[in-house]
This record gives sequence, structure tokens and C-alpha cells, in this order.
Amino acid sequence: MIGHKKIHSFQDLIVWQKAHQLMLDIYALLEKLPKEEKYNRVSQLRRSTSSTPANIAEGFGRYHYQENIQFCRQARGSLEETKNHIFAIKDLCQVPADECDKLIQQCDEVKKILNAYINSTKNRQIDKIAVVLLLFSLFSFLFSPHAHAASSRMYLQASNEEAGINSEFTVKVLVDSDIPLNAYAAEINYPPQLLEPVRFDNSFSLINFWHDEPLVFANGRIMFNGGSPAPFEGEGGELLTIYFKARQEGLAELSLINSAVYAADGKGTEISPEIRPLTVTIKSGAISAGESAHIDTAPPEIKFLSIVPDPFKPDQKLVGIVASDPGSGVKETLLRWRSLLLWDEWQLAKNPTAVPKNVWAVQIRVFDNQGNVTERTIYDWQAFRLRFTNLFVILLIIISIFIIIVAVINRRRKTKRATITSRV
Repeated sequence: MIGHKKIHSFQDLIVWQKAHQLMLDIYALLEKLPKEEKYNRVSQLRRSTSSTPANIAEGFGRYHYQENIQFCRQARGSLEETKNHIFAIKDLCQVPADECDKLIQQCDEVKKILNAYINSTKNRQIDKIAVVLLLFSLFSFLFSPHAHAASSRMYLQASNEEAGINSEFTVKVLVDSDIPLNAYAAEINYPPQLLEPVRFDNSFSLINFWHDEPLVFANGRIMFNGGSPAPFEGEGGELLTIYFKARQEGLAELSLINSAVYAADGKGTEISPEIRPLTVTIKSGAISAGESAHIDTAPPEIKFLSIVPDPFKPDQKLVGIVASDPGSGVKETLLRWRSLLLWDEWQLAKNPTAVPKNVWAVQIRVFDNQGNVTERTIYDWQAFRLRFTNLFVILLIIISIFIIIVAVINRRRKTKRATITSRV
């Protein structure tokens, strides 16, 4: 964050400001194009150049870090398209070459700042997990042997190598490691024209602090990250099971990109694991040996729920949640709070979730993949007393002022009546 300026809206982002200025400068250039070229270039260039700041703004407004990063990547793609159109205008149209060169330099500058913003967002995402897991990491480091040569692997494992059209099969995200790990981030790339994610099962996951629960993007990506206070070391540690539906024939290639694991060494050292891709053949008549679905009637279990002050930001508190469901896995966790009398809107919970300092009640709903739900409310009675004591004092002051005003008015009326009576 340049100059340590606090970010309140997307307009405070340097990258959005630069992209917005680029858009204005390009619009000015378009006015100089010959009439015969305006119809060929204007619509394409306006679309791409306006898409860059628009995607940055939309990403900023998204709740999850992964969604923000995804929109920033789309903005970067639009930026490259804009640059291509400027090169075309420079070579084909009668406009000053130095103006086009200046715009190309602006594109390069925006791209550099955008890449830095994406990396910064990734780091903030991991920092949130580190706040929850730091003490557990220190404990694990003190009571486990220290490994100097770190080796880990993250890979995908399908329930079967072939799948029939419209059938379901599972893909597990697994990890091997010869050192203790306690945080994980994964991004799975799959062909959306061939496969459709149906549901997720995290009932046997190593992760129980889900900072970002699994998210599906339209371009064929699934992202998640989280951690656990209990370190993992060994083979075949399950992070997530994904149920896919085969849509049409073809070779479905799945891969892990932008994935990482973090050592339980007291520092959260990032390790780039060895990645293994996966290919599933989809064809008519293939028999799928996927795991059969079972009926789960038991609701999820909330194992841990707390609300504590944020050690880094005194104007907010952190809500920590650990939920599990052995039957079908946790699907989503929702959260809402009270700072006065009325509940706020439900929103997806992160781990931890930041709430305002004056919140005195937090309600949690946990859903599993079979529709069962568990609900629990936690209270911060100290915040409750402080909140309503202040309100009571304010109300008392208002009532006192009202009584004084009424008394003054009545006294004036009595004085006026007494004056009239004496005159009579």
C-alpha cells in the first residue's frame, strides 16, 4: 500500500486510478481517428480499455480474496487486448506515433502495478490464515524434529480413469509431505465444456480452518485455502473431494496451478509442492465406478466458536469457527451479527471473519452437502454492557434535556399567566 494510505473504496487503489486515467487518455485519442477508422476501432478499444478499471473495481467489491484475484487477472487480459489495439492504430491509422507510444508505456505501467496488487492480495490472504495458526505452528515446531530438506507433493486422484457421459465420479486433492504442514492453498483447473462440478465433500479434509471455502469459477477453476492447528506429515492427506459430472466425450485434463503448502515451523514457510496432473477419459458406454452417494441425516458439528479482539486492528474483532460433518462434509458456513438490536444480513463466513468492535452477538449457520444445518449464537457480554450502557447514558441525557425544556416552558407559561392575572 503506497504511502500507507488506508483503502476505503476501489477509487483509493493506485492501480484503479492509473487504469482509469489510461481509459480517459485512450478516449481522447479515439476522437482524433479518421472517420473511416472510428467504426472499426472505437467499439473494440472502448470495450477493452473500460473493462480494465471495471474488473479491478468489481474484484475489490467481492468478498473472497480468490474472486478479487480472478477479476484482476481478467483486467490484465483486457489490458493486453487494449495494448494490441493501440499497436494496430499506430501502424494503420494516421495518428501521431508518439501519442500511441505514450499510451503503450501507460499500459506497461498499469500492468506492473496490477501484478503487484495481485501479489499483495495473495499475501494478505495467507496472512489471515497465519493469524489463526501461528501459535499452533510454534508449538508444533518446538515438539517435532526440524527438517532441513523439505519435500512435498500435491496431486489429484480420480475414482476411475474412465467415465460415461452424464455419470458422476470423484476427484480427490491429496498431499504428501515429509515435514509437518498446517496450511494449504490450491487452484484446480478443469475443462468446463467436459466437466461440471456438482458438489464438494470435506468430511475427511485435513483443513478445519477454512479461510476460503471451495469456489467455482465459470472459466473452469476451483479455488480454496485453509489450515489446521494439527500439523500433517505423511502420505495421502486429503484436502478435498470434488464430485464431477461428465458432460460430453473427450479427454478431461485436470491440473493444479498456483498451489502451495505451508510448513508448521513457526514461520509459515511457503513450499511449492511437486504437482501431478490428472486425465480422465469421457466416452459413451464407459462404466463409472465412482463412490456411491449415501444418505446423511446428521447435522454438522460446530467444534469451536470464539470471538476475540483483533491483535492488529483494534477497531474490529475476529470470529473463529471450526465445523465438521463426517457424513457428507461441510458445504458452507454463514454468519451474521448484532451491534444494536437488529441482526445484520447473512454472509459467507471466512476463518477468521472480521466483525466491527461494537458487535455483541454473532450467529453461525453451518450447512452440509445433504442440506442439514446447525445453528449457534455466541455473545460478547462485555461489548453488550459497553454498547447499551453508552446508549442508556445518551438516552438519559436526551430525556433530561427534554424534561428541562418542558420545565422551562411550563415556568414561562406560569409566569405569563401570573403577569396577566396581576394586571387584571
